[in-house]
Amino acid sequence: MQHKYRLNVSILLMSSLLIQNANAREDSFYRLNGQFLRNHLLKNFSYGETLTNSTHTISAGISKNTKIENGDIEIIQNSGTSNNATVNIGGKQLVTNRGTAIQTKVKGGSQFVFNQDNSTGTSNNSRVYDAVVSGENGIWGQQNVYDGGEAWNTQVMKDGEQNIYKVRTKKGGIASDTAVSKNGRQRVLAGGEAQNVTLTDNATQIVYQDGIVENLTIKGSANSWVYAGATLKGKTIVNNPGHLHLYAGDPTSHITEENVTVNGQANISLFSIGAWSDKNNSWISIEDLSGNGTVSITSVKYNPHHLHLYVKSLSGGLHFQFNLSNIGSHNDYLFIKNGKGDHRISVLDSGVEITSSFLQKNNRVTERNLITDESGGASFTLVNRSGQSIGAIDGGTYMYGLYFRKKNGKNEKIWYLGANIPKTHRSRSRRYASQHDFDASVLDLESPQSDDLLTAPSLEDQISEPKPRRRPPRHVRQHEADTPLLSSENQQVSNPSTASSAEDQNTQFNPRKRSRRHLSQYQPKSSKLDSEEPQASDFLTTPSTDAVLSLAVAPELVFNNELQSLRAGRGILEKNKENAAFWTYTIKNKEQIATGHTHFKLDQTGIMLGTDWVAQLLYGNLYIGGFGSYDQARINHARRGVSGINTYSFGTYATYLNEYGWYLDSILKYNRYQNHLKAVSTSGLAIQGDYNQWAIGTSLEGGYRFQTGQSTWVRPYSQFTWLQVTGKEIQLSNGMIGDISSSTSLRSEIGLSIRRAFNFNTNASLIGYVTAAWLREYIDSNHTMINKRHKFITDLSDNAGKLAIGLNSFVSKNLTFYTEAQYLKGYKMTQSLQGILGIRYSF
Repeated sequence: MQHKYRLNVSILLMSSLLIQNANAREDSFYRLNGQFLRNHLLKNFSYGETLTNSTHTISAGISKNTKIENGDIEIIQNSGTSNNATVNIGGKQLVTNRGTAIQTKVKGGSQFVFNQDNSTGTSNNSRVYDAVVSGENGIWGQQNVYDGGEAWNTQVMKDGEQNIYKVRTKKGGIASDTAVSKNGRQRVLAGGEAQNVTLTDNATQIVYQDGIVENLTIKGSANSWVYAGATLKGKTIVNNPGHLHLYAGDPTSHITEENVTVNGQANISLFSIGAWSDKNNSWISIEDLSGNGTVSITSVKYNPHHLHLYVKSLSGGLHFQFNLSNIGSHNDYLFIKNGKGDHRISVLDSGVEITSSFLQKNNRVTERNLITDESGGASFTLVNRSGQSIGAIDGGTYMYGLYFRKKNGKNEKIWYLGANIPKTHRSRSRRYASQHDFDASVLDLESPQSDDLLTAPSLEDQISEPKPRRRPPRHVRQHEADTPLLSSENQQVSNPSTASSAEDQNTQFNPRKRSRRHLSQYQPKSSKLDSEEPQASDFLTTPSTDAVLSLAVAPELVFNNELQSLRAGRGILEKNKENAAFWTYTIKNKEQIATGHTHFKLDQTGIMLGTDWVAQLLYGNLYIGGFGSYDQARINHARRGVSGINTYSFGTYATYLNEYGWYLDSILKYNRYQNHLKAVSTSGLAIQGDYNQWAIGTSLEGGYRFQTGQSTWVRPYSQFTWLQVTGKEIQLSNGMIGDISSSTSLRSEIGLSIRRAFNFNTNASLIGYVTAAWLREYIDSNHTMINKRHKFITDLSDNAGKLAIGLNSFVSKNLTFYTEAQYLKGYKMTQSLQGILGIRYSF
């Protein structure tokens, strides 16, 4: 016991001496008033210093609570340690060559963690623990981890950034257990590796080419942008509304170098982040992908690429957003080794063709492969960007539905977009469905979506000869119904390139080796089909196609409506014997067209002003006049969207009235159109395009007026109208190109008008009349080219009946009011109702 007691006393005495020595050193440190820190090598301990325009080097010692201000640098190396330092705006903390920093607070400054040699042993690496990185006063704080440096448990907060990369050593930087929140961001560049990353709030992660992320969790509204050539290992969990963006093509960028000079030491080169160069690698590998968030695939506009995504294990209920722009002949592609779960696919509607001209030149059913699932366990549904189920997407001129096919005796499924076949080929679809154990009763649904979209392109259907039948109307709400998916079990594909080979089935999952082969292997190829195919115009067109075709015919309808209203006031000329007159009227027209791909309602409102004078000839009177008008027309498309046409016109007319009852009336008219196309895609995207056109036309009418009673007259007549509208090439906001050819209209009208006069004892009188006529449009060859590939005939040739009633009120010798209502009915012009109200003053 005595020995133990003496030993304890000795230990206490030694401890007291050590404490006194430490206090003496600390007092001596403060007496130096900061001069000790300037360019001095501290080998023991420093506490609570504020650096001002100085370089502080910690080598084999400890620094605690140091504040690094603008222009200051703290260097921790050679087993030195910094604890609880604060790096403010403009300050730098360098952790290198086995240095360690603990609980550093980066507030607008920069922290660099790296090795200056190629040492790869873990004992030689520089490390930082529990750092908090944020910005200050709008200046972003940075933690840069590269060339063997390690960062553990870093918290990246508001306006903070963590960069992980490799510059000149064999091994890049590693960051483990990083939590990024608020608007903070993490960037993983080539050679960098991030492990166990959690993104929350509005955090952002960017993973560049050859960057590696292992175990990623996306929460809240966080976003992860993964570029082609990056690798996601371990588990990648995307929770709604989190978003995983897969970017095809890297941005143009670079790493910048900065030299730091330290007295008594060699210069230190610091490398910070710009961006990375593009090497056109178009693949991303994910080991385990799950969750219920969104995975989108896109590319930078100035450097467009397509992407192949390789997923070894897929589960959950993810929403994949594909990019099918017209970049070369390829598209984004998803390859799944082992898949399960119910997932969604959305493809952005496009006015640009998503299949090549080679596939469409023979008007054959085309397809575009999107996904290969080797296990066949995952299912996919076509949705819009909001996640709502839709039956088809816009793929240029035509619409495409989502289908899948299986290989013989294998579970592998290939999911593809196929051109939709309308109900003219429904009987062939029914036969194909019954032969492949499908429920053919679904083809009897009343929904136009089921009728038009529920047909999967198949070789048997394509080879069968189509029965000639008039294409039925397809207007109204084709985008609203859902379309069940059809599979083509045991389908024999004549072109083996559309499915994976046995060699591919047995190949170990290796995206680097498979990317080139699958890039070409899973692109859609046209099958060898018989020449007996449905024509291109038989397939279901997109809303933008229908909108272009509708506006191609609308100008001639507007022109003819104006001519009809102009003639309404001609019947009162015989009652006006004064030398000159001024007149005006308003027009209101409602018309509905349903033919081919032109399904719309036309609502036209306008005003016309004119004047004329009379010249007395030997056997009658000649009226010569001029006029101008302005109209606004609204085109309500059956598949959503309201286009507009503003029309300015002027013209002249001449009317000869013979004293024996014969008359001849002629009109020459010029129109200027300002067209504003507005449509809505299947997924609800706005489509628009503005362009101008002009038209010129003439009308010639002749007839005979004879009296059948004291106040009753009968007037048979015939009329011919010709007009031509200039062509125009237009481009819509969704990329569609419409080449509207110069169109012509030739219309005849034969009718009979009966008039009855009602005279009063005063100067006022009334004339009421009723007119019945038969109209015919002769031209059936006008056409429009869509996307320089598909020609559509805009045929308005038709027979129609016309009924008009009118009333002319002669208030005095000089003042006349007149009104008329017209109704037209035809096969293509389902109905037309026009009202006219005018006034004429003679002087």
